[in-house]
Amino acid sequence: MDPCVGVWTDIQFHNGIPFLESLKITCPYSHQLLVPPLFADAPALRKFTGAPSLVVRIALPWTQIVELNTHVYRTYDRIRTPEEKKCFFDIIAIAPLRLLASNDKTMDEFPNTGITKPDVEIAQLPPNWLPHFTLPALRKYIHRADAHLTTAPIREFILRSKCTLTHLDIRDANPSRQKAEALEALFKAVPQLQELELYIPSNPDDMDCLPLMLQPLKNKVILPELRVIRLRVSAVGYFPNSSLWCGHKCLLLHVGLSIVESKRKALWCMELDSRGLVWNRSEGVTLEEKLQARITNGRERLLKTADAMRIDLYLVE
Repeated sequence: MDPCVGVWTDIQFHNGIPFLESLKITCPYSHQLLVPPLFADAPALRKFTGAPSLVVRIALPWTQIVELNTHVYRTYDRIRTPEEKKCFFDIIAIAPLRLLASNDKTMDEFPNTGITKPDVEIAQLPPNWLPHFTLPALRKYIHRADAHLTTAPIREFILRSKCTLTHLDIRDANPSRQKAEALEALFKAVPQLQELELYIPSNPDDMDCLPLMLQPLKNKVILPELRVIRLRVSAVGYFPNSSLWCGHKCLLLHVGLSIVESKRKALWCMELDSRGLVWNRSEGVTLEEKLQARITNGRERLLKTADAMRIDLYLVE
């Protein structure tokens, strides 16, 4: 639903909403939205998506909600008063959540006793949330848009939760030597990981650090149980010439080949996505024959090796 302020009074459900399972509300004025108790009588409702400012204003059967996505996209989406924050965390405490996702890095005033959610299996939480949460059933952690890629809070959170993390999804890890070291330290803390999704956007000038970010994946001792790898790289902007563009396309193919040749016993699927690498070519200009040959040879060698190792390989170009 995308409601405007004031239209709710025209909506009525005389017999409740017996079949509603998922509710998503988007509104540019969520801090002003007064939602009548339309959804309190929704016995099938299990999933809610809405801003934190909506979570504390809407009457839902929270004791049956198992998935909560509460993201901030505008200033008004945030909650600010101590009373609202207490209400927000009380709701999280009583809901039998299996999925909890938020991107609100400004959230504070967490409960002093911390929050333990024994049933949460999938979580996307900013680093400043992690010291306050314990999720012993967590199996998938999603990390988004951390300019510094500070992995220490993630490692401490995983150790404190004593969870068996099997799926890690990291995006916005711009390449740098410091981030490469942080990423490797995180990988070493989750030896039981089975599935890894890694999205690395960067400026073309920073692409030289990309091999450092991907280096740990060439070592089969790190993440020994890894079964599925999905790598996506992109450049914020365009490569100024075909040689640089070709070099980075070949680099990703070479990394893929190194991963395959490392002979990880558990690996059976790999996806390499390089659609985000764009060359700023003029109309009518084609790639030089020798550069095209480098890409073609790298692609064919990778495909042949993956086939020999019985690894399902997906190249998205």
